[in-house]
Amino acid sequence: MSDLRIKKTKSVLKSTLISMLNEKSFEKINVTDICKKANISRITFYSHYNDKFSIIDEIIEEYTAIAKIIFQKKQIENNKKNNSVQSYCNILDTILELFEKYPNFFQNISPDKNPYLSLILYNRVLKTVELHTIEESHTHKLKYTPRQITGFLCYGLAGFINESENENINKDKIREQAKRILTDTVRSSVIIE
Repeated sequence: MSDLRIKKTKSVLKSTLISMLNEKSFEKINVTDICKKANISRITFYSHYNDKFSIIDEIIEEYTAIAKIIFQKKQIENNKKNNSVQSYCNILDTILELFEKYPNFFQNISPDKNPYLSLILYNRVLKTVELHTIEESHTHKLKYTPRQITGFLCYGLAGFINESENENINKDKIREQAKRILTDTVRSSVIIE
Protein backbone atom coordinates (compact mmCIF):
# COMPACT_ATOMS: atom_id res chain seq x y z
CA MET A 1 0.00 0.00 0.00
CA SER A 2 2.74 2.48 0.88
CA ASP A 3 4.53 1.79 -2.45
CA LEU A 4 1.38 2.86 -4.31
CA ARG A 5 1.14 5.98 -2.19
CA ILE A 6 4.79 6.84 -2.89
CA LYS A 7 4.31 6.31 -6.64
CA LYS A 8 1.17 8.43 -6.62
CA THR A 9 2.84 11.25 -4.66
CA LYS A 10 5.87 11.26 -6.94
CA SER A 11 3.64 11.15 -10.00
CA VAL A 12 1.67 14.15 -8.75
CA LEU A 13 4.86 16.11 -8.06
CA LYS A 14 6.32 15.31 -11.50
CA SER A 15 3.13 16.12 -13.39
CA THR A 16 2.75 19.32 -11.38
CA LEU A 17 6.25 20.44 -12.28
CA ILE A 18 5.68 19.60 -15.94
CA SER A 19 2.43 21.58 -16.00
CA MET A 20 4.11 24.52 -14.28
CA LEU A 21 6.63 24.69 -17.13
CA ASN A 22 3.78 25.99 -19.29
CA GLU A 23 3.45 28.96 -16.95
CA LYS A 24 7.06 29.89 -16.16
CA SER A 25 10.64 28.83 -16.65
CA PHE A 26 12.22 26.11 -14.55
CA GLU A 27 14.62 28.64 -13.04
CA LYS A 28 11.67 30.60 -11.61
CA ILE A 29 9.88 27.57 -10.13
CA ASN A 30 10.68 26.73 -6.53
CA VAL A 31 9.79 23.86 -4.20
CA THR A 32 7.16 25.94 -2.40
CA ASP A 33 5.41 26.63 -5.73
CA ILE A 34 5.42 22.94 -6.62
CA CYS A 35 4.09 21.90 -3.20
CA LYS A 36 1.38 24.52 -3.22
CA LYS A 37 0.17 23.63 -6.70
CA ALA A 38 0.35 19.88 -5.99
CA ASN A 39 -1.36 20.33 -2.61
CA ILE A 40 1.48 18.42 -0.96
CA SER A 41 3.42 19.51 2.11
CA ARG A 42 7.10 20.41 1.94
CA ILE A 43 7.81 17.62 4.43
CA THR A 44 6.25 15.12 2.02
CA PHE A 45 8.15 16.66 -0.88
CA TYR A 46 11.50 16.33 0.90
CA SER A 47 10.77 12.76 1.89
CA HIS A 48 10.82 11.93 -1.84
CA TYR A 49 13.13 14.49 -3.47
CA ASN A 50 16.10 16.63 -2.45
CA ASP A 51 15.09 19.55 -4.64
CA LYS A 52 13.41 20.45 -7.93
CA PHE A 53 16.49 19.24 -9.82
CA SER A 54 16.02 15.71 -8.52
CA ILE A 55 12.47 15.69 -9.91
CA ILE A 56 13.79 16.70 -13.33
CA ASP A 57 16.50 14.05 -13.12
CA GLU A 58 13.84 11.41 -12.48
CA ILE A 59 11.65 12.69 -15.31
CA ILE A 60 14.59 12.58 -17.74
CA GLU A 61 15.49 9.07 -16.53
CA GLU A 62 11.92 7.91 -17.19
CA TYR A 63 11.91 9.39 -20.71
CA THR A 64 15.33 7.84 -21.36
CA ALA A 65 13.99 4.41 -20.36
CA ILE A 66 10.99 4.89 -22.66
CA ALA A 67 13.31 5.97 -25.49
CA LYS A 68 15.43 2.84 -25.07
CA ILE A 69 12.32 0.67 -25.39
CA ILE A 70 11.15 2.56 -28.49
CA PHE A 71 14.62 2.30 -30.08
CA GLN A 72 14.93 -1.44 -29.37
CA LYS A 73 11.49 -2.01 -30.89
CA LYS A 74 12.47 -0.05 -34.01
CA GLN A 75 15.72 -2.00 -34.31
CA ILE A 76 13.85 -5.32 -34.11
CA GLU A 77 11.15 -4.22 -36.56
CA ASN A 78 13.19 -2.57 -39.30
CA ASN A 79 16.89 -3.20 -38.75
CA LYS A 80 17.39 -6.94 -38.46
CA LYS A 81 20.78 -6.71 -40.20
CA ASN A 82 21.96 -3.95 -37.83
CA ASN A 83 22.62 -1.50 -40.66
CA SER A 84 24.43 1.64 -39.42
CA VAL A 85 22.34 4.06 -41.46
CA GLN A 86 19.10 2.53 -40.21
CA SER A 87 20.36 2.55 -36.61
CA TYR A 88 21.01 6.28 -36.74
CA CYS A 89 17.63 6.85 -38.41
CA ASN A 90 16.01 4.79 -35.65
CA ILE A 91 17.67 7.02 -33.04
CA LEU A 92 16.33 10.11 -34.81
CA ASP A 93 12.85 8.58 -35.11
CA THR A 94 12.93 7.60 -31.43
CA ILE A 95 13.77 11.13 -30.33
CA LEU A 96 11.12 12.70 -32.54
CA GLU A 97 8.53 10.13 -31.46
CA LEU A 98 9.28 10.79 -27.80
CA PHE A 99 8.89 14.54 -28.35
CA GLU A 100 5.54 13.96 -30.09
CA LYS A 101 4.25 11.53 -27.43
CA TYR A 102 5.06 13.84 -24.51
CA PRO A 103 4.55 17.38 -25.78
CA ASN A 104 3.62 18.76 -22.34
CA PHE A 105 7.21 18.33 -21.28
CA PHE A 106 9.25 18.60 -24.46
CA GLN A 107 7.53 21.71 -25.87
CA ASN A 108 8.94 23.60 -22.87
CA ILE A 109 12.56 22.53 -23.33
CA SER A 110 13.74 25.16 -25.78
CA PRO A 111 17.01 26.97 -24.97
CA ASP A 112 15.32 30.37 -24.91
CA LYS A 113 12.53 29.25 -22.53
CA ASN A 114 14.38 26.79 -20.27
CA PRO A 115 18.13 26.85 -20.90
CA TYR A 116 18.97 24.55 -17.98
CA LEU A 117 16.47 21.87 -19.03
CA SER A 118 17.52 22.20 -22.64
CA LEU A 119 21.15 21.63 -21.69
CA ILE A 120 20.33 18.62 -19.50
CA LEU A 121 18.24 17.01 -22.21
CA TYR A 122 20.69 17.79 -24.99
CA ASN A 123 23.59 16.34 -22.98
CA ARG A 124 21.57 13.15 -22.50
CA VAL A 125 20.93 12.91 -26.24
CA LEU A 126 24.62 13.58 -26.99
CA LYS A 127 25.73 10.87 -24.56
CA THR A 128 23.26 8.36 -26.03
CA VAL A 129 24.34 9.03 -29.61
CA GLU A 130 28.00 8.95 -28.60
CA LEU A 131 27.55 5.53 -26.98
CA HIS A 132 25.86 4.31 -30.15
CA THR A 133 28.71 5.70 -32.25
CA ILE A 134 31.23 3.93 -30.02
CA GLU A 135 29.30 0.70 -30.73
CA GLU A 136 29.52 1.47 -34.45
CA SER A 137 33.30 1.84 -34.10
CA HIS A 138 33.51 -1.87 -33.19
CA THR A 139 32.19 -2.87 -36.63
CA HIS A 140 33.15 0.12 -38.82
CA LYS A 141 36.24 2.26 -39.14
CA LEU A 142 35.34 5.81 -38.15
CA LYS A 143 37.07 8.78 -39.79
CA TYR A 144 36.66 10.90 -36.66
CA THR A 145 36.26 10.29 -32.95
CA PRO A 146 32.85 9.19 -31.69
CA ARG A 147 32.48 12.51 -29.88
CA GLN A 148 33.22 14.51 -33.06
CA ILE A 149 30.74 12.46 -35.08
CA THR A 150 28.12 12.81 -32.35
CA GLY A 151 28.56 16.58 -32.20
CA PHE A 152 28.35 16.89 -35.96
CA LEU A 153 25.20 14.77 -36.24
CA CYS A 154 23.37 16.12 -33.20
CA TYR A 155 24.15 19.82 -33.57
CA GLY A 156 23.52 19.67 -37.29
CA LEU A 157 20.19 17.85 -37.01
CA ALA A 158 19.03 19.97 -34.07
CA GLY A 159 19.75 23.11 -36.05
CA PHE A 160 18.02 21.73 -39.12
CA ILE A 161 14.92 20.74 -37.14
CA ASN A 162 14.78 24.07 -35.25
CA GLU A 163 15.09 26.12 -38.42
CA SER A 164 12.50 23.95 -40.17
CA GLU A 165 10.07 24.51 -37.28
CA ASN A 166 10.78 28.26 -37.41
CA GLU A 167 9.81 28.13 -41.09
CA ASN A 168 6.55 26.36 -40.09
CA ILE A 169 7.35 23.27 -42.14
CA ASN A 170 5.05 20.32 -41.49
CA LYS A 171 6.42 17.95 -38.80
CA ASP A 172 6.14 14.91 -41.09
CA LYS A 173 8.11 16.72 -43.79
CA ILE A 174 10.73 17.80 -41.23
CA ARG A 175 11.12 14.19 -40.11
CA GLU A 176 11.41 12.98 -43.71
CA GLN A 177 13.97 15.64 -44.63
CA ALA A 178 16.01 15.14 -41.44
CA LYS A 179 16.15 11.39 -42.10
CA ARG A 180 17.24 12.04 -45.68
CA ILE A 181 20.08 14.32 -44.54
CA LEU A 182 21.13 11.82 -41.87
CA THR A 183 20.96 8.90 -44.32
CA ASP A 184 22.93 10.76 -46.98
CA THR A 185 25.57 11.80 -44.44
CA VAL A 186 26.11 8.34 -42.96
CA ARG A 187 26.00 6.60 -46.37
CA SER A 188 28.39 9.05 -47.97
CA SER A 189 31.40 7.73 -46.01
CA VAL A 190 31.95 11.24 -44.70
CA ILE A 191 32.07 9.90 -41.14
CA ILE A 192 32.24 6.10 -41.52
CA GLU A 193 34.65 4.43 -43.95
